[in-house]
Amino acid sequence: MILLRLLAVILTSGLLFSAGTGAPHADAKIRLVKNLEKGLVFAVPKAGPLRFAKFEADGAHFRGRVRIAGYFVYGHRGDSTQVPDQSQPSLYFVPNKKSQSVLPYWPTRGPVQEIYFTNSVEFLKAAVLTAASSQVVQRKSKSMTGEMTILIDSYVADVECDSPYYSARFVRVILPATLQVGNDYTGSMGC
Repeated sequence: MILLRLLAVILTSGLLFSAGTGAPHADAKIRLVKNLEKGLVFAVPKAGPLRFAKFEADGAHFRGRVRIAGYFVYGHRGDSTQVPDQSQPSLYFVPNKKSQSVLPYWPTRGPVQEIYFTNSVEFLKAAVLTAASSQVVQRKSKSMTGEMTILIDSYVADVECDSPYYSARFVRVILPATLQVGNDYTGSMGC
């Protein structure tokens, strides 16, 4: 079923392949990397600086650094005070369309929608005012967001609960955020 959906996405997105080889045609914009053991395929934009390195238990690993723009979200995903695992705020980065065009992704669901940081504490220290982030931790505010440009590396793509999951290591801020603190929850999470 997943393979049929993948084929439909590939055919409708106009990707061209050389007959019989499975390799991208010379004028295709992506290269596919496959994990036959897990039955996963990821699309790697040729224009992007990230290159496939290897598959590990936690997904497809990519080498290289990439500058991405978009906005971060730091906050609570609903009234999670009763659920211990969800009592801490979540943090993720939403890349803009230009940044999405250079990031590897799972073709079944389309471009990357959220990236989680493997070093979220370092991101918060570098990108967010300590006073503002402590308002979220103490639940004085439900969330905060800010548009910015950052540098990431150690990019990993995986699929969990039939949903793509992307993570990366935050390297540094290129253009600082314009912060907005709010009283809206960041959304819901689950399988």
